[in-house]
Amino acid sequence: PEPNLMGVDGREQALVMNWHEQILTEGFLAGGEALRNFVKGFENRALTGPKSFRQIPELAERGRIRLELFMEVLDQRLAQSPYVALERFTMADIGAFVCADFASWVKLPVRDQCPNLRRWLDEISARPSASV
Repeated sequence: PEPNLMGVDGREQALVMNWHEQILTEGFLAGGEALRNFVKGFENRALTGPKSFRQIPELAERGRIRLELFMEVLDQRLAQSPYVALERFTMADIGAFVCADFASWVKLPVRDQCPNLRRWLDEISARPSASV
């Protein structure tokens, strides 16, 4: 599609996929760890699968800390570039937007100490596709 969300050549595609993977591993996994060990609906379901696993509050806190650190990484990146991976909107921005929104589910809103992330989040939130 146009505009292309994955990059137009190997270099751009590598940058987009690198950031997308970092968002998944440092952002979503941290958020998932926090959520599954924090939300009452996951009591005794802290891990997926057929067996029950109790929540561990320390893992919720660790997940929140990891997610907060990742938000700082995004803030530093967005100080250098208007978007996460390239100079334009890509699927890395989509993943980062969902991850930043997901952080509010574990009571971790984007802090004032991350002005670049806040600017970017406000801009992405204003896009028509963000209201779906």
